[in-house]
Amino acid sequence: MIVIEITNIKDLVKDQKGWVTAQIGSMVTDLEAKVEAQIIQQLQENFAQNGVQANIASVAGMKMSHVKSGNDEWTIRPISNKNG
Repeated sequence: MIVIEITNIKDLVKDQKGWVTAQIGSMVTDLEAKVEAQIIQQLQENFAQNGVQANIASVAGMKMSHVKSGNDEWTIRPISNKNG
């Protein structure tokens, strides 16, 4: 299993959508979930092009420090898949 933690969510949003969106967006929506959903879509497309079959999930509340300490208090976010 591979776990990837995106640690620069606000920077990514700021680069793509601007500073105001990065600051205000985090107050009105779950930016982390939105960025992770986009990254998952990109990973799925790339994997499919290379014949890789994988299950990918966005996990709420999980940090690498939790993985290292054995803390399992997290839930899997539902990710809509336009392909089914």
